[in-house]
Formats: sequence, C-alpha cells, structure tokens
Amino acid sequence: MRPCRAKVSGKIDSGALVLEVEDDGIGCDPAAIRDPGRIGIVNVRERLALLYSSSDLELSSSPGSGFKARIAIPVAELDRAFNREDRLEDSN
Repeated sequence: MRPCRAKVSGKIDSGALVLEVEDDGIGCDPAAIRDPGRIGIVNVRERLALLYSSSDLELSSSPGSGFKARIAIPVAELDRAFNREDRLEDSN
C-alpha cells in the first residue's frame, strides 16, 4: 500500500466533451481491461452507447504506471439528451 493521486479533468475538444480520470496507482495488466467478463466495464460501455451512440470510452493501464479512463461524448449528442430529458419532465 502506498499513497495514490487521482486527477479528474474535463474539457471541450473538437466538438466533444472529454472527461478523464487518471491515477498514479499500481495499475493493472492491459488484458484485464479488455476482458469481456469485467461486468463493470461492460456496463459502462453499454450505458454510454445507449445514451450517446457516438461516445467513446478508452481505458489504459500497465502494471506500475497507474490507470486512465477517457470518455468523449459529442456535444451535439449531449444537447439532444438534455433536451429529451427536459421534454420528459415537462410532460409529467
């Protein structure tokens, strides 16, 4: 066990909202990230695809080098999703 730093950032880049979370922890084997049996990662990918069809999730790590997750969602899809939610709230 050792201290670990985590960094969370967000920005608009090339028409997409880009969210990144990274740490300088112990990392993991890159094969573990691609393992289809990892239900948490599978659920995140499926949820993003349902909400934002053109979204992208990138995960990277290697033993001893920390872990990084990057999500990119086109701003146009965010606008549509927020407008859809507003219409649903107005109908209640």
